[in-house]
Amino acid sequence: MQRTKHPDGARQRGASAVEYALMVTLIAAMLVGAVTLFGGGVGGLFGESQSSFNGAVNP
Repeated sequence: MQRTKHPDGARQRGASAVEYALMVTLIAAMLVGAVTLFGGGVGGLFGESQSSFNGAVNP
């Protein structure tokens, strides 16, 4: 059984550290964008929940 050779003679083994760093950077940028975009609406939602909770606990 012969092994097939790559045209350049090198083997690829998977993602390198640089590729993982790029993926982590992209995911972090997406998270920052989502928090920036939806941060105000979520903050208002938690404020309303806190007011309701405080009204129920301290009548």
